[in-house]
Amino acid sequence: SATSSTDVPHGRQTPRSKNTATCFPTAGNTHKNSRPKSGRLSFYGLPAIADGCTIGKLMEWTDKFQIHIHTVLHLNKSDDNARGHVGTELNNKAETVLQVSRSKTDDTVSEVCAAMIRAAEFDPFAFRVNDYGLPEIASGYVFTEPGKKAKDPYPYKELTEEQHREALALVFANGPIKGCRNFEAALKSGYAACGHSYSNNKVKGLKTFLDNKGMIRYENREYIYNPDFYY
Repeated sequence: SATSSTDVPHGRQTPRSKNTATCFPTAGNTHKNSRPKSGRLSFYGLPAIADGCTIGKLMEWTDKFQIHIHTVLHLNKSDDNARGHVGTELNNKAETVLQVSRSKTDDTVSEVCAAMIRAAEFDPFAFRVNDYGLPEIASGYVFTEPGKKAKDPYPYKELTEEQHREALALVFANGPIKGCRNFEAALKSGYAACGHSYSNNKVKGLKTFLDNKGMIRYENREYIYNPDFYY
């Protein structure tokens, strides 16, 4: 899951979105006027990313310009997953995904925790917006469930290479699979047989994750297992 940055006008107000996500990905907006320029730029912030953007182009920018890109994704109210295809793709590529949620006990406070982070984790913290419209740490704020980490919306990322190989061996036990629905059903049953049960939405995310990692390929209208992938 990710957090959403919201512009806060002057005065004591809180972010407008109850659950949002801050994503620190290798991604950005592909509109020509939003393209990062060469020079001393090191940080590129995007308030939103359209569904038509190309994740590969954003990855290219981070490498070409050696920059860090920060963007914002809103979450589905039903399952706390990032919205849309772009949300799934960005979370798969992100270095860090933070989830920002409004406190259930204090409407002036927002809680921040790491939903997914590749570096050292940090303890959850809370902030509020002061009278000048600026965020500040909510000193003395007590979490209702201290130290609780946001539920990981991408649990398949925590699996080891060996665990993925074991599950994929079952998924492709009968060879290549034709049809998206057939493949997703095979993914769900194969991973469940190895003790990793996922909802239909998470199976779709898993499919994208496996494709991005080169663990599967889609050729001639068939899903094919690639045992030579590098995890």
